[in-house]
Amino acid sequence: MFDRRLLKNFDWLLLVITLLLCLIGILTIYSTAKTLDTPYHLKQLASLGLGLVALVIVFSIDYHKWARWAPFLYLGSLLLLFFLFFLSPPVLGVRRWLSIGPLTFQPSEISKAATFL
Repeated sequence: MFDRRLLKNFDWLLLVITLLLCLIGILTIYSTAKTLDTPYHLKQLASLGLGLVALVIVFSIDYHKWARWAPFLYLGSLLLLFFLFFLSPPVLGVRRWLSIGPLTFQPSEISKAATFL
């Protein structure tokens, strides 16, 4: 599943520093919200876990396979950006977030990835 060369050349220091910063952020959220009885820190911890799963999935896929789909991803991301004008409510005069059920995301993030491919 994994190419051993990818694991050997992986920037482990960057991953460790990123995880430490995420954990510091989660601890900060926990310490500021513990009197409110709200599980914001658990939501952030779950998001970190989902992000790590996504990292493993994306890391295991050869980017050459993604490159074939780059034009379609790019056009799809442009369509999502276009739909922001109609489907996204303005927040302080700006339309950035698209809501699909309980999920909200920024189509510009998909556009960034599609542009790199």
